[in-house]
Amino acid sequence: MACLDVDVVFKAARAEDGLDVALGGLEEKHQLCASWTAYAWARWLVLFGGEAASLDVGRVRVLADHAVQSGMIRDQLLATWALGLLSVVGPDADPDLARTHLERVTRLAPNSAQILLDLATLIAVPAGDEAYLQELRNRAGDLRVKYPEDAAALDRLMAL
Repeated sequence: MACLDVDVVFKAARAEDGLDVALGGLEEKHQLCASWTAYAWARWLVLFGGEAASLDVGRVRVLADHAVQSGMIRDQLLATWALGLLSVVGPDADPDLARTHLERVTRLAPNSAQILLDLATLIAVPAGDEAYLQELRNRAGDLRVKYPEDAAALDRLMAL
């Protein structure tokens, strides 16, 4: 939240009225920070599991929902990815909803091996869905990898 709290109006509104109200007045130049915060926080919740999620999932969902409504593709991508991650953790985990969100991210970022790896590790493998896992591997084989992190994700996906 530190990058959001740089905006003193946002910080004061968050302290006074809560996150939801403060996001309504967020300057556009800080919107990407909200999207990245939602994504990073959701990723952290996946790593640390249900107990962590029970404390923070509501706030992350507020950030992500706000970012999805921003209209900017990059914000929608990060926020939708965050919503997908949130849907696999906590007391309200819903793998079908997670899959829907994460598949939407593949349409927003068609060359991301990282999202395919998330679909594999968070949806296909836990469900024992070998057919879906193979479909993800096949889709990954068609990617044009540009970034080292995508190459690493592709290697991990193919090793599953």
